[in-house]
Amino acid sequence: MKLIQLWRSLVAIKERQRENNFQVIYDSSSIHDFDQTLDARNTMVGFNEYLITVKDQPCGQSLRLQVIPFTGTGGIGKTTLARNTFDDTLVVYHFDCRAWVTVSHDYNANKVLYTLLKSMGLQVDESSREEVLKERVYQHLKGMRYLIMMDDIWSIEVWDDLRHIFPDDCNGSRIVLTTRSLDIAEYAGGCGSAHHQIQFLNQEGNWKLFQEKVFAQNHCPSELENIGKSIVSKCYGLPLAIVIIAGILSNVGLTLNDWEDVEMNMSTVLSRTDEHISRVVSLSYNHLPHQLKACLLYMGSFPEDHELRVSDLIRLWVAEGFLKSSNKSKSLEKVGEECLEHLVRRNLVIICKKGCSGQFESCVLHDLGRLKMHAAQSPSQ
Repeated sequence: MKLIQLWRSLVAIKERQRENNFQVIYDSSSIHDFDQTLDARNTMVGFNEYLITVKDQPCGQSLRLQVIPFTGTGGIGKTTLARNTFDDTLVVYHFDCRAWVTVSHDYNANKVLYTLLKSMGLQVDESSREEVLKERVYQHLKGMRYLIMMDDIWSIEVWDDLRHIFPDDCNGSRIVLTTRSLDIAEYAGGCGSAHHQIQFLNQEGNWKLFQEKVFAQNHCPSELENIGKSIVSKCYGLPLAIVIIAGILSNVGLTLNDWEDVEMNMSTVLSRTDEHISRVVSLSYNHLPHQLKACLLYMGSFPEDHELRVSDLIRLWVAEGFLKSSNKSKSLEKVGEECLEHLVRRNLVIICKKGCSGQFESCVLHDLGRLKMHAAQSPSQ
């Protein structure tokens, strides 16, 4: 920790000698990912280790343009972590130009380019052609040491469409992107680059965040601790879910009956009554190919937290006719293995056991995956 602080101090001293002016402009209105509902005061509960590592990476010694992906399920705190990095004092001072743009699942190239240029403080004609906007972004960034935050990327094709507008002048520029897809993170980051896969909060982190949200600086009353921990355990380690439930509990009476009523209606509260969580869960489900939707729904027919042998599960998928192969040389069992891997990489299924060679042996549907499934099937969808 002391070495990191010393390194930061040395970099800060060195940077004060730079003669170039820098821009610290971004369009905060474009930051609308659902992760941002966690306020800045206590968003980073459970993420201290990520924060230390992540904040130092943009200011690292490599001069080549680097892409730093943050990946994880919706609502887990990717955007929050990215924003804390973006607003870090050293990061602000280190770059000539910083800009933030939210891409989202409904990609519109002109809108993204317009937002980027606007966040750089440039006047933009909204009727300009896509090629003109791309050239303006490239020319404006040329020669600058820049930090670009690209929030919520949903496809490799989107990244391919945008990657060439960012010049690499070997001056330490960085691009940070957030995505729910591990495939996109690995593709954008390139071979050998590190990406940050944000994990679900552990039990301690869940409880700490919950207490801070419900009771501010105070502790949970002893008579509510058991019911409180039971409620937290049903939030799937997802910060956004904890924040939503905490917001409800902070506005009801501090009685056991009131809290028991909330616990009894947890699924309804999280999947239907709150717009943010409903959109988070339905987006992930709706973005699945039909084959994966069928496989996921079938897993939901088993009891909650039921551990499934992977070989048995794939045989059942084959028997139900869920799996199709466009390649005659590829068996349906191999297709099933690939489908399971996709569900794992989308944070919907958890692998419980692996074989000595790394193959999946048993798995379980994550509670968040079950919530996504129920939200997508609800009448309001």
